Amino acid sequence: MNTEQNNRNKITEFELISYFKAELSEDDRGCVEAWIDASEENRALAENIYTIIFADETLHTINNISAHDALRQVNKKITLFKFRQGGKWLQRIAAILFIPLLITTIYLSTKDLNDEPEYISLRTNPGIVADFKLPDGTKVWLNALSTLTYPAKFSTKNRKVELSGEAYFDVETDKKRPFIVGVSNNIEVEATGTEFNIDAYDNFGQITATLAEGSIKMRYPDKETGIKTQILKPEEKIVFDKNSGNIMLTTASTLVETGWKDGLIYLENTPLEHLLHTLSKRFNANFVLENNSLKENYFTGVFGTQDLKLILQHLEISSGIKHHVKMPTENDPEARITIRLY
Repeated sequence: MNTEQNNRNKITEFELISYFKAELSEDDRGCVEAWIDASEENRALAENIYTIIFADETLHTINNISAHDALRQVNKKITLFKFRQGGKWLQRIAAILFIPLLITTIYLSTKDLNDEPEYISLRTNPGIVADFKLPDGTKVWLNALSTLTYPAKFSTKNRKVELSGEAYFDVETDKKRPFIVGVSNNIEVEATGTEFNIDAYDNFGQITATLAEGSIKMRYPDKETGIKTQILKPEEKIVFDKNSGNIMLTTASTLVETGWKDGLIYLENTPLEHLLHTLSKRFNANFVLENNSLKENYFTGVFGTQDLKLILQHLEISSGIKHHVKMPTENDPEARITIRLY
């Protein structure tokens, strides 16, 4: 490294990581600090790298100690870096983790550093599937644009998490502490040791639970009795309609319902609306049907790593459905792509 490193191409992310982990020589540290001060763009990148390291270290530490102790312990491992937001980062960390095939936003938040319980929220970005383990050993696959919130340490009575979006759970067996997933509309899915999928996006009109192995029970609101419970058997799917409050119990293909966790979209006589729901999750797109008769289309096949443009071309070839894509404006880069089908 040399003193001429004053642009993005001269300082790599790996060198920034080494800087924050105090692994560079004094001369090299000086070069990095000069580069950070050279522009707002450089400083912004340095901030991102810092929060990445901080959140990653905290995530690995948090399962064994309290959030407060985790923050203090991680602080000792990395170089302090003053953000423009001052000391707020001690209370709330937001980071983008650049891991191959995985970009996950991590939030560590506490009402008070001395309060219990402490919660962790993991949120996935568009088009990304994250997999990780909970404190009890339960493995989770979190689909795109989803958030899972759970306590840093589960209670002695149960293991409850909150989900917005879609997740597949491989639950660690513990019959004394049931595993409970809470979603919107006062719905809960309970298991003790099994594998199941829940699709509960806020912007979709249905909540679906699909059982792969073992047994689960779903508690849902009922207009007449208050709360009802439905027990599922393997390869069964229960669908709760948010508008009517009705449920439908059917057999299901686990490949179709859970292929997303392996990066695949399986279609088996799948209605267009459900296919578009799947595509909207993967590509962060908003689909608009210009003609309700399009809902009568059903599809069978498999999509893997194809991009959205190619998938839309397949739809046009197989069914004659045409499309028009409207990209977000530069003034609103976080807006979703809008695709009109006609």
